[in-house]
Amino acid sequence: MLNQENWYVRTINSANDYMFIIEDLSDSKPLGACGLLYTNWINRSADFSFYIGHQNLYIDNGGLAEDAARTLIQYGFNNLNLNKIWMELYEFDTRKIDFFLDKFGFHKDGMLRENCFEDGRYYNSYIISLLRKEYI
Repeated sequence: MLNQENWYVRTINSANDYMFIIEDLSDSKPLGACGLLYTNWINRSADFSFYIGHQNLYIDNGGLAEDAARTLIQYGFNNLNLNKIWMELYEFDTRKIDFFLDKFGFHKDGMLRENCFEDGRYYNSYIISLLRKEYI
């Protein structure tokens, strides 16, 4: 809990990290969180963070994940004037990889070999990104 509190204080005081709550508009119930982190103002890029934890939705079929992701991407390009939004995804997270590649046109930039240890084995991770010119 202490680590989480320290992360929260550091994030809200950072000029390079933008975190938001994903909520149900009908009752304002929090469903997850998303953000643009580690913003590099020289390269105009940021790391896309995205999680929907309510009822294990993660990436839902009802459009909640798509709406939240689209809103954050638009915020990054239109309000923060970013040129690139990127993220690291683990190879076992095929649902999230397919979601961002298929729905938003992200591209695989590279692979980090055996970059994650999960359930007793190593997995590769992918760096994927979306450029402003590809999104607009």
